[in-house]
Amino acid sequence: MVGAFSFLYSATSSASQWIHTVQRQATPLFIRRRAILPVTTARMSTAAPVGESANAPAGAAAAAAPSFRTPRIVEIEKKVAIQHDTEQLLHSLGFQSNGSAISFVDTYLDDASCTLTSADYWLRRRDAKWELKYPARAKPHASDSKDLRQTGLSRYEEQGEDAQIVATLQCLYAQNAAPLAEIRALCPDEAVRSQPVHALEIGENDRSRWPQLMAFIQEQQLFPVVHLRTSRRSLTHQPEREVTAASSAALSSAAASVSASQLPLPSFTVVLDEADFLQPQSAASVPTQSGYCLAEVERVLTDPSEAQMQEAEQQVTQFAALLQPPSSAPYLSVAAALPLGKVERFLALFRPWHYRLICTLVAAAKQKKQSTPQS
Repeated sequence: MVGAFSFLYSATSSASQWIHTVQRQATPLFIRRRAILPVTTARMSTAAPVGESANAPAGAAAAAAPSFRTPRIVEIEKKVAIQHDTEQLLHSLGFQSNGSAISFVDTYLDDASCTLTSADYWLRRRDAKWELKYPARAKPHASDSKDLRQTGLSRYEEQGEDAQIVATLQCLYAQNAAPLAEIRALCPDEAVRSQPVHALEIGENDRSRWPQLMAFIQEQQLFPVVHLRTSRRSLTHQPEREVTAASSAALSSAAASVSASQLPLPSFTVVLDEADFLQPQSAASVPTQSGYCLAEVERVLTDPSEAQMQEAEQQVTQFAALLQPPSSAPYLSVAAALPLGKVERFLALFRPWHYRLICTLVAAAKQKKQSTPQS
């Protein structure tokens, strides 16, 4: 859901590789930067190793793993600004509403060194459920050959199991790669960097369902850095329907040159979000800015290969271009002419130094990529 942040340090590609290696071997102990914590592996994913097919023959390590696994879920998405006719256009293309709007509250956590967000890792509690999203790669350095920053795409793997989330975060912390120099230059006051935007209340549901994560949060001193409420309407398109000449007439002028006969639609979901940014440190969660609107074009894949992810990226990019010219976005990200995601916009408003840090890392990553000879 964080869109234009799907880029950052190339070091995260090695983190992704470590994650799947750890999950494959079911190692019972993980080294962390500030503490050593035993992790129960019975519930961890035994998804296919990095760069291998989920249907590949099981090796010796896999034979020792549990006989069940959590499927690898990858979300490909691109954000577009909502226009006055966006929903009408979607209906004309055969999209159907998935029922009434839903509302949820997201709280994203990080530490004072921005260890998670600077590496494009997003730990959140959405209402009563904890989730982790981080860059999805099918093989080491796969993202290096395709600069997602220039397309505005995000490609995230999603996790929701207690031990699985902790194992992933411990792999990240083991790298000790927080951008401390950049952070201190942008915000030298540690008290400011450590100030939560909201009071995090841990309830019985959190302790019973995510006990290891709660211990990790406490020991690594994670705290809320983003707190917002979203009203969401979802529309879905089924793959049997194609864009017809009649429906293509409703497309934006930017898509007029695209042949409708070349646009079969796979199973897309488009979500229309309206976000309220909640008052920092307010127990009443009073909105300080209401009505930030954004659409997200999504495809969710299960155990995808790199080729399948790239195909989905192409489909999402092509369809998002039909909805809206990028230049019409009300707020532009630093990465490209793209609308700011909800999380980015919150950081820009309430933790501006944190947002500037992201901008700095984006610029540094872009410069490094441009100066690196292509093999």
